[in-house]
Amino acid sequence: MKTISLLIIMFAFFSCTGQTNKGWTLKGNLEDVKEGWVSISELNGDWIVVDSTRIQDGKFEFKAEKVNELKQYYLHFKDNDFKEIYVKNILPVFFEEGVVELTGNIEKNKFTLSGTPNNEALNDYNMVFHTIASSLYNLLYVDKSWQADTVHGPYVAQGKYLMLAEIMPKFRYLFAEKYRNLDFSLAIYDEICMMDPNLKPSKVDSLLSLVPVSLHSSPLYKKLKKTAEQMHALGEGAIAPGFQLPTPEGKQVSLSSFRGKYLLLVFWASWCAPCRGEIPHLKEIYEKYHADGLDILSVSVDNNRAAWEKALDESNMPWTQVSDLQGLKGEVPNLYNVQGVPALWLIDQEGKIMVNNLRGERLDAKLKEIFGHK
Repeated sequence: MKTISLLIIMFAFFSCTGQTNKGWTLKGNLEDVKEGWVSISELNGDWIVVDSTRIQDGKFEFKAEKVNELKQYYLHFKDNDFKEIYVKNILPVFFEEGVVELTGNIEKNKFTLSGTPNNEALNDYNMVFHTIASSLYNLLYVDKSWQADTVHGPYVAQGKYLMLAEIMPKFRYLFAEKYRNLDFSLAIYDEICMMDPNLKPSKVDSLLSLVPVSLHSSPLYKKLKKTAEQMHALGEGAIAPGFQLPTPEGKQVSLSSFRGKYLLLVFWASWCAPCRGEIPHLKEIYEKYHADGLDILSVSVDNNRAAWEKALDESNMPWTQVSDLQGLKGEVPNLYNVQGVPALWLIDQEGKIMVNNLRGERLDAKLKEIFGHK
C-alpha cells in the first residue's frame, strides 16, 4: 500500500480559514455494504482510529458538533486489513463544516461525495484518479504473471509502473489549478511534493508562489514551506544527513562509514512491488561498479521483522541492509523526507548528495558519467 501511496497518503493535514461552528455531519447510503462497521481513521505516520459506527441497511452517520480545523479522514469499511484493501475499501473524506453525503457502490468505486466544497473537489478528483489507481493496483498486486519470467518479468513490472507514474504528476497539476482557491489545492501540492520523484526544490518554491494569499494561514501552506526547506537541505551538493541503523544481525552501521566511496542510498520495503522489481537492476549496477568504488546501502521501511528478513532471503542482495523497523515513521526516512518507496540518493565520496531518485536508464547514464564505462 505504501509503495503506491497515491490515495492513502495524499492529504495529511488541512486548515479552515474562517470560523467554524456549524459542525460536521457525514451521511452514508451504500449499495454494496449493507451491514457491518465503518471507522474513521486519521493517517499520521500510522493509522489512528477516531470513531466507528455500525452500518445498517447500507446507512450510517457520523456527527461532530464543531470543526476546529479541516482535516482529511479515511473511511475504512468491513474488517479487512488496511494494507490489502487500498483501492476498494479505504475512502478519503474531508472533515469540514457542513453536511457531507456519500452514496453509491464502494466496492466498484462508483460512489459520490457531495455537500461541501472540498469534498466535491475530492469527488471530481476521484472520478479520474480511481481509473488510474485501479490499473496500478492490478498491475502491482493482482496481475502476477510477470513473476513467472524471473529474467524479464521484474523489468516489465517496473516499466509499466514508471509509465503510469509519468501520468500522475500531470494529472495532479491539472486538478491543483482547477481548485486553486480551495484547501484541496494545497492537498494536491502536498501530494505532488510527496509523489513526484523528480521534483526539484525550485519547483516547490514555484508551487508556493501559486497559492493565493487567502490560503497562507493554512497549516498545510506552512507544511509546504517546510517541505521546500527540507528539499533545499537535501539538494545537490548538500551533505547527506548522517545516521546509524542496525543490520538484521544487530550490527550498527553508520552512513559515515561509506565515506571515500560513491554510495547509492536506497529506501525500500518488502511489501513494495516496484522496490522488489528494481533489485535485479541494482544487482547489475553493484556487480558492474562495486570494484570501482560504488557501494549500496538499503534502508528498509518495513515494520515487520519476519517480512523484512524473508524478502532479504528471497532477494539475496550482496550489499548492506539496515532498518529500525519503524516504517515510514522512522527517524531516517524523516531525515530524508521519504514519503513513499522506492526512494534513492546518490552520494559522492565526500558524503555530498549528487542526485536523488534517478532510476533505470537515467541512473545508468549518471553512473557511466562518473565511472567512465558501461
